[in-house]
Amino acid sequence: MKREPFTVRIATFRVVGSLPVWVSYEQGFFKAHGLDVKLVEFSGGSLSMHTLINGQVDFAGGLPQFVFALAGSQNIYLKLVHVTANNVPGNLQLIVRKDVQANSIEDLRGKSIGVHETSKDCLNCLSFLVRLSEIGFAPQQDFRIVKVPDVVMGDALSAGIIDAAAMIQPYASSAVKSGTGYPLMDERLGELGDPSTKLFGVPTGGSGLDTKVPAWLATCAYWTTEKYLNQNPEIVHNVARALADSSNWLMDPANREVAVETLVRWAAPALEAGEDSGADSKASADASFNTFFWKAYPDGYIDWKALQHQSEVMTQYGVLAKPIDATKLVSMPWFTPE
Repeated sequence: MKREPFTVRIATFRVVGSLPVWVSYEQGFFKAHGLDVKLVEFSGGSLSMHTLINGQVDFAGGLPQFVFALAGSQNIYLKLVHVTANNVPGNLQLIVRKDVQANSIEDLRGKSIGVHETSKDCLNCLSFLVRLSEIGFAPQQDFRIVKVPDVVMGDALSAGIIDAAAMIQPYASSAVKSGTGYPLMDERLGELGDPSTKLFGVPTGGSGLDTKVPAWLATCAYWTTEKYLNQNPEIVHNVARALADSSNWLMDPANREVAVETLVRWAAPALEAGEDSGADSKASADASFNTFFWKAYPDGYIDWKALQHQSEVMTQYGVLAKPIDATKLVSMPWFTPE
């Protein structure tokens, strides 16, 4: 007798980090793993995560720093089901205002550098500061670090409020395209999408990247509660397997056109943010595939030490009172982090 599918509620929000969920929904990966999924859409990750904590949904997407803060302040450890967006080197660029002359990071000493506001883009902000420290600078003393919301970073740059900005995509490319600024080419900075020299986990295999995953890779993940996991371990594992299937699907070049179309349908408003009024959502979606990659974790988040490193750096810069225990976030009945 055929078993009825499990009904699950998943909270999503319109960012690239939700793409594996939309792909699993449209391409039938959830169905293949015996899941009848109901998607509940929210305008932001914090809203979707609050509905998870309140028991209104079974799974939700959110940024790791939200989960770190929750664990640190309330000792509530959510469970990481699957990472759904990973940075590739180059996702973060240092853009210098067009009228400021700089050939190296040294030329910006004493000048103002905008970083993404900690409350929203903590990892991007801190990753830039980490890289400056690694190459011998004292970021807070050698530069004037200014926290700016990502959507107005380009405006702050063009208005002369800041001299340079560490910007994620698509805001960096938009600032260059509009003539607001130019990317600083300093080999000491490396590729800022991978600002830490630390690497964790196992090689990415078929993704085309022959290195291990960077310490700052996990920009978005989908989570559940410990209570739900204890009550429904099979469902949680099946959701992870479906998202792993969609991650593999996304890394297949043959699926790129369909993937871009999927992203445009679900996330067009987010893709247009920070772009010119005539921005092409499809072009922005296609560009996203150059700044993110997907990796399958069907049986547990084996790269969990990257999260541990993130929490330690967040503690170093005062975002967390103390490092969280990442093993509590990733341990599952079928996976023991070692």
